[in-house]
Amino acid sequence: CGTGVNMGPSVASKMLQRWLNVFNQKGTLYPDMDVDGRIGPRTINALRAYLSKRGGDGELVMLTALNCTQGELYLELAEKREANQSFVYGWLKQRVIV
Repeated sequence: CGTGVNMGPSVASKMLQRWLNVFNQKGTLYPDMDVDGRIGPRTINALRAYLSKRGGDGELVMLTALNCTQGELYLELAEKREANQSFVYGWLKQRVIV
């Protein structure tokens, strides 16, 4: 997921935090966190707890979730600015791993 490079680390961090919040089984695995775009102890601890619970499948599911969100952002960019429609196919092909 090249989101950190293409859209900035804050965007990538917010994506991860959002997904961790919805994967926490209503707060039973780890508490919800603020989606602030800063990777700190809460985000790291949540990711560790998530991976501990979900294992290798969890890694794949998280990567898929992050790629879905990145693809949605590229779609929004192309919808908002017609000139980006020329790039959206390549963005998905080169930057969103499936």
